[in-house]
Amino acid sequence: MRSLQAHSQILDESWQSIRITAPLSCASHASPPRNAMRSQQVLVQFVMPASPYHASPDKPHKSCRRALRARLYSAAQPTLSNVPDAHSPHPLGHAHGALVRFDYLVGWRRNSGPGGECEEPDVTSRTLLTTGIHWKCVQGCSSSALPKYRCIGYNKPSNWMIGSGTFNMNVTSVQTNVIEYTGCCYITTFVMTQPNTFSSMDGSWRLRTSIDISIRQDIGKPNSSPVTTSKPLIKVKSGCQTQIPLAVSDPDGDDVRCRLAVGLEECNQICGVVPYGSLNQATCILHFNPPRNIQGLWTLALTLEDFATVNGQRNGPFSSIPLQVIIEFQPNAACASPKFVGRTPNNNDKFNITIRQPFSFDIDIQSSSSSESIVSLSTISSESVTWQNITRNPFSSGVFHTSMTLTPQVNSEGEKQICFFATESSGQETELRCIIITIIQNCVPISYSYSPKDFNRDIITWSITFSKQFLPNSTSGYIRFWDTRSSRMIVKVAASSADIRGDLKTLAFGLSHRALPSGQPVHITVDDGVAESIGGLSCKGYNFTDQPFTIPRTPYAECHASADPHFKNFQNFHFSSNVTGTLLLAAHCPTGQPRTWEVFIYMETEPNSIVSSTTRADIMVYGKIVSFIHHKATEVNGVLVQLPYYDPSGDFHILYEKFPVSVLHTKSYFTVKYNGWRRVQVELESEELYFGEMCGLCGSYDGTEGGNTRLPDGSVAPDLNTFFEAWED
Repeated sequence: MRSLQAHSQILDESWQSIRITAPLSCASHASPPRNAMRSQQVLVQFVMPASPYHASPDKPHKSCRRALRARLYSAAQPTLSNVPDAHSPHPLGHAHGALVRFDYLVGWRRNSGPGGECEEPDVTSRTLLTTGIHWKCVQGCSSSALPKYRCIGYNKPSNWMIGSGTFNMNVTSVQTNVIEYTGCCYITTFVMTQPNTFSSMDGSWRLRTSIDISIRQDIGKPNSSPVTTSKPLIKVKSGCQTQIPLAVSDPDGDDVRCRLAVGLEECNQICGVVPYGSLNQATCILHFNPPRNIQGLWTLALTLEDFATVNGQRNGPFSSIPLQVIIEFQPNAACASPKFVGRTPNNNDKFNITIRQPFSFDIDIQSSSSSESIVSLSTISSESVTWQNITRNPFSSGVFHTSMTLTPQVNSEGEKQICFFATESSGQETELRCIIITIIQNCVPISYSYSPKDFNRDIITWSITFSKQFLPNSTSGYIRFWDTRSSRMIVKVAASSADIRGDLKTLAFGLSHRALPSGQPVHITVDDGVAESIGGLSCKGYNFTDQPFTIPRTPYAECHASADPHFKNFQNFHFSSNVTGTLLLAAHCPTGQPRTWEVFIYMETEPNSIVSSTTRADIMVYGKIVSFIHHKATEVNGVLVQLPYYDPSGDFHILYEKFPVSVLHTKSYFTVKYNGWRRVQVELESEELYFGEMCGLCGSYDGTEGGNTRLPDGSVAPDLNTFFEAWED
């Protein structure tokens, strides 16, 4: 069987990486049908198919060897994880999309796999071998890849070995990408098309998965698809009730559900139901109860999908990942099997570990009977692991103990799945048990947070969480905010001015809302040496380029002047006038202080008409004049500029919202829009800052009727003519 998983990580400004795990196997079996077999499992949003082949019981057929070299058995799964030295992918909409790195696991029959039989020296040296497996993008992109792998483990009794490797692929960042692996043919297996109805199958296979690297609104980053790992061959005892929990997890914390694959695109000729069993879609547990006389190989095709509940509404699926496996029903006199007990971690238990720091955990195994012994522990992991000799517990009959140790090396950061199973002297195996580890640097920033509610307040409270506790009074350096598009630093905050939270791992600080631009992505970086850990290590910096945020600018009030001319002020008061000349449409007029910004409009009579319309808008802001001129021209201080325009001061920028609408975004929580012909619109994005502090034709925005026509001296105009005359320039 083969299993694929994909994790997406930010590698540099042009990379987004995905990790795929794909095992594949080719094994002969003594019970009918006597064929070599392949199982497939897809873990993320890439699909890798498994291809069966025929083989004699004692020697694989040549086509088996060829299939093992050319076909991938399992699934692909793109996921995003934070890596301390990672950088952002290309901006969305980049002409070439994003270069995605795939890490994968691939399994094959040990005595016929590419590169020869895997032995312990191969695992130690991790020599690169060629798989002969092509991955192809069939939608959204046109890439293909022929990756290489390193042998990372093997199982002699079951005659399989597993390798890990990577390949890169360009995908588009603005639509769904579909990666596919297809071929012919499966080994001869049975498919249960409906309960108690089955057929023999050895036809073509297809594995397909989709990747979408656009930003999810609920988590502020691209989706990470579900992760799963499986044994190359799942063995089930006939005549016994058996539960097989699938090892599934999701880096985003989404709800992973498993269902039967349907249709030619998902499962081609192996669509069907669980043979002599059922599937709990919510828990992803397979239940089997095969009759005692059932034996042989059976194919099962599943689809894994991830969902999220936001504000009480269920969203998804965000990705659809195939998992295709081979089930072998084996006649047995007894139903007892070895199992994990005691101190063994549970499935999907999570652990945070650091680079170059050994991490160990205990494993206890109960044999199927007192006469059996646990003889080996096997792992499926892209990380190097070691374990102690297996020993019998003298105080508990049939219980054996070992421990596993993992020491992550540099460049191993991110979330990974470590899976293992034990084999007893009878040849029976335990379930596959998987834990999730997050590998981080010694004392590095691992996350940042803020309250979205603060986005409409003057001060936003930010928190930077590190992997280690700080020494008191050890903070230095800066936390910096960057314009992601232009790579321009916007503002920096001295770490020494931040508060160290009670857990001694978190720096918290406030930053004025006005310091950050609106409507554009911003990301955070943390300087090296920003603090010293209690262990005496200088904390490393981190670039959160892969996790940008955008401050939404919610207009609390809107005012416009349009053709005819018609006006609507900040309090939805509508009025009209055919006045001409220059008028103050809106200005920030704080009590007892000079105006901080002003929006003037120029009205002139339209040709062959008695009505006037807006042909120009001049915005005085930050000591400069931004002019929107009839026929779509834009000037700054009288100089024509091309859009988009980012002022060198960083105080404002001008974009096209939808051509020809020009939009001025400022750091002062107001926006001005001009459609190039007749309409000028001013939007206020801070009620706290502007309520009762405005003046001009748009009113004072004070919630009173008099505020609709307030004059420069604060009194209320007796009529509209007086009101317009008062605001003429």
